[in-house]
Formats: sequence, structure tokens, C-alpha cells
Amino acid sequence: MIDNNSTSERPTHFLAATQLIKEARNTYNICSENWTYPTDYRLGDPRDPWYAEVWSDGMDWNYVLWVIEKNNYSNPKVYPLIIFENDKEKSKFNPFDFKELILALLDYRRDTYWIHSNDFHRFRDTVWPYLSTCKSEKLLWECEFKHASQPLVKFLINKDFLPLSI
Repeated sequence: MIDNNSTSERPTHFLAATQLIKEARNTYNICSENWTYPTDYRLGDPRDPWYAEVWSDGMDWNYVLWVIEKNNYSNPKVYPLIIFENDKEKSKFNPFDFKELILALLDYRRDTYWIHSNDFHRFRDTVWPYLSTCKSEKLLWECEFKHASQPLVKFLINKDFLPLSI
């Protein structure tokens, strides 16, 4: 069965991404009725020990972001990154802040697995002060993002991509 039957204006370095995300949906019990496609968000170089791309799918009423990462030259793995439980929340996020959040999450993850600088503070002025979490024992934590020019946005985020000190 074909899962995606379309083209994308965004290139990808993961050859079986749609199949990997389909398997991850089953693993994490996340539904989708929309085609899976790459976003503009990626970090690293595919020749590096760590590389990641962010893909999207979801239902007509929600928005799911997946991260596909290659770590230490191993086979790619897929994890849920951010889930907006309704598309109204996603539409509240201004594009600059949303991009900064995604890059901060990916940068933290890359530093954890490859760079080891422990300098996730590069995003201290644009992301971390405005992100608050309601920690839980699950993989996905409830979060809020807000500042003077960004209205309150609520979403779920993968705790493995967050510094423990925020």
C-alpha cells in the first residue's frame, strides 16, 4: 500500500522516512489521516555522526511533528517531537518563535549525543525563558510558550529533547 503519493518541494536525506514514521505511529499510538511530508526544519549534515530532519503529519484537526535522527551512523530512528492537539494552537505560534523552538530542541539533542558542549544556552534569550513545562512521567510533556509578542500556546513536547534545567 502506498502511504504517500505526492511530491515535496523540500529535499530529504532519509529514503524510507514515510515508512519509518508509519511504524512510529504504531509504536507511540499516534494517528494520522494526512500524508507525511518533510518540513524545512533540519539540523546537521547527513555525513556527520548526528543528523536530524523534522517531518509532519496528523489529523485534519491537529498537527504532529516527528523527528527522524541518525545517531552515531546507526539506522535512523523516529520520535514524536511536538504534538498540537488542535490546529488553533499551532496557528497561534508566530513563525520566528516556532522555528527557534524547533532549532533549540534539535540543537540540544545533537549536543547530547555528539557535540557534548553542554551549551544549550545559545537559545536562552529566544526560547528557554518562554517555555514552561508541566512535567509528567510520560514521553510527551505538556508545555506552554508565551512572551510579550507571542500569545500563549499549549502543546505536547518530547521530554528527551528538553534540557532538564528549564
